[in-house]
Amino acid sequence: MNKPRWFSLPLPKPVIVLFSLALTMFMGFLDYFTGRDFALSAFYLIPICCGTWLVGRNTGIMLATASTVAWFIADFLSGNIYRHSVTPYWNGLMLWVLYLVVVLSLSAFQTAHYHLEETVQRRTEALLKEIAARQRLEAAKLQAERLANVRLSTHFDPTLAVINVDSEQLWQAVLNLIRNSCEAMLAGGELTIGTWRDGDQVLLRVGDSGKGLTPEQVQRVFTPFYTTKKEGTGLGLALVQQIVTEHGGHVECESVSGKGTTFTIFLPLTETS
Repeated sequence: MNKPRWFSLPLPKPVIVLFSLALTMFMGFLDYFTGRDFALSAFYLIPICCGTWLVGRNTGIMLATASTVAWFIADFLSGNIYRHSVTPYWNGLMLWVLYLVVVLSLSAFQTAHYHLEETVQRRTEALLKEIAARQRLEAAKLQAERLANVRLSTHFDPTLAVINVDSEQLWQAVLNLIRNSCEAMLAGGELTIGTWRDGDQVLLRVGDSGKGLTPEQVQRVFTPFYTTKKEGTGLGLALVQQIVTEHGGHVECESVSGKGTTFTIFLPLTETS
């Protein structure tokens, strides 16, 4: 069983066991030198609890037994005289039982705490997933409400032939422009999409009637990580520019503050054979 993360030591288990045994031997020597002047039986619980918590229940039982033996030897070498010869054996047995009760109780508490921690972690993860799902639903609902108030106007040049481009990448670029335009029209408006032929170039335009951009924003609109949105990443338009550039073209932005923005993609006219 993994130990709870809120209390653990970055040490190998054998090192912890050896340290606990050494501490038990030290307590035995200390118990021998102090004799009956000081009662040190409770201090044997320090290595016992340490080994039980950090290593496991079996180690705790072993340390409980070692502590009982250390106490018994110290008591025997101290020359303590009892009225009945069975008394030290009985005391040792009761001490061992007490240590075992502590070990089993601590181990049970640790197991219960670990399972409780796992349960809380699972429920927290489930709650976070539910919150994320609700946020996605709210975002989708908001996007649907915006699109309900957006009018689509298209103009596609019927004389254009099929050109040689990566359709998936180009579609990703166009989709980013459409999404950007829709997000610029919070109260609704008109979305314009069109294609034209200009000499040896193909023009693809995506425009909106949103709030528009300032001249300073237009100059920085394709800069990575630059965004005018509260929750934007600033990578959408930079990705559009990268895709268009890789196809041998370029993209331009024209905007009038308060009237809207138009993005135009220029691609070389290389028809497929």
